[in-house]
Amino acid sequence: MRDNIFIYMVDMPDTIHSACVPCEDGYNIYINEKLDDRHKQAAYLHELVHIDHGHLFNEIDVDKIEGEVHDQL
Repeated sequence: MRDNIFIYMVDMPDTIHSACVPCEDGYNIYINEKLDDRHKQAAYLHELVHIDHGHLFNEIDVDKIEGEVHDQL
């Protein structure tokens, strides 16, 4: 499931650390370029949990999804 993951450092609002979006070739992970290296790594790992658990294709409650992710980290 982790094939073809493309990572982009982008300018995002301070309240958003990262986002993940499926694309034709795999997944795009966008990480807030303003984060320090430790928080960038944490954001990347956070998005990998979403990919590994198929959260991007589920229509369940966002709070439940985020709870699952935080339980994994």
